Amino acid sequence: MEGGRYHIGGEAAMAVLTKDSSGVPTNPDSAPTYSIYNSAGTPIIANRKMPPVEKLQVTGQFGCGQFLGYEFSEGTYMVLYKWTIGGFNGAEIENIEVLPGDGGGDNIAMAILRKPHATFVLRQLTSGKLAAGRNPSA
Repeated sequence: MEGGRYHIGGEAAMAVLTKDSSGVPTNPDSAPTYSIYNSAGTPIIANRKMPPVEKLQVTGQFGCGQFLGYEFSEGTYMVLYKWTIGGFNGAEIENIEVLPGDGGGDNIAMAILRKPHATFVLRQLTSGKLAAGRNPSA
């Protein structure tokens, strides 16, 4: 299955519909997991659990967002979803493409700090990191 294209610093949509051995959507015994592997087969994210999506309305639908931080680089990654229903072990694979971007993420908050010698901008990024910059002088 082909997944999406996402920028470093963005959020990739992880989603799976869990099915039993007959291919019927069924809730698994426990939360399904996903792992993300780089092109060399090295796991970047391993066995992260997924929450249900619209639990009361859709059977077997699970999903969440995965922040693509500094541990990711440009390239194609394989996502492996796994779940268990009774004695049946289900799995699904998709490929996602990661495009260039800033691993710190997007700005979610910003403040201006004025000092006699310069004006500074302090930003909080979606990764939780703080970044500071200085306005150029005139």
